[in-house]
Amino acid sequence: MVKHLLVLRPENSARTLIDKLVMLGAKVTHFPISQQQAVDAPDLDGNYSGSILTSAYGVHFFKKKVEAAPIMQSLYDLPLYAVGDKTAQKARDAGFKKVFSANGDGAALAKLIIELHPKSDSPMLYPCAKNRQFDMETALIAADIALNHWVLYETIYSQNLPDALIQDLTLNRIDGILHYSAKSAENFFYLLEKHALLNHINGVKHYVLSQEISHHIPAQFNATIEIAAKPNEHEILNLIAI
Repeated sequence: MVKHLLVLRPENSARTLIDKLVMLGAKVTHFPISQQQAVDAPDLDGNYSGSILTSAYGVHFFKKKVEAAPIMQSLYDLPLYAVGDKTAQKARDAGFKKVFSANGDGAALAKLIIELHPKSDSPMLYPCAKNRQFDMETALIAADIALNHWVLYETIYSQNLPDALIQDLTLNRIDGILHYSAKSAENFFYLLEKHALLNHINGVKHYVLSQEISHHIPAQFNATIEIAAKPNEHEILNLIAI
């Protein structure tokens, strides 16, 4: 039997995932529950010892700002620490030369930085979203690593479910849902409650990227949650036996 899976990732990061699921034999419905948009960000000066990226979305916004400011060009040659392999590859493709991947979540990234980043009097630069999920500054402060946030974009969440998805959920056509972020999971369940659909997903599997994300799924669905062994796409795909 073909599994019908729901992908909630934004348009610019879901295509590869959807292709992989289709190759595994799944039917896929894509509802991009969020989108990223640029915010007004101040121009920076000063010296930095490296940069940090906790999202693949941030690479696009970061590169645009660096390209527009000659004083920031040295960042291409400094260490860049990425949360996962996809973010790392996007950074390399954007021209950053010394890229390290934690292949995990925010906590794994902080651990990698503490282990690898050389001591410096200059702070690290953290190009990030307005609404962040992991407190990187607190994680690094114990290691005496200073951090400057540079808010470049924000995530906007959908306020309604599309009619076609409401119908699929009402008719119990969805077998599994992939959750890649805590905030997206929270917003999805808010929309289910808004549309009176919570009772229609009692048997639906929730494939989640990390233990932290699972905490943002209502307790009544604990029996249907499956957590990736490691917080990366390869492991979440391993959960899905099609």
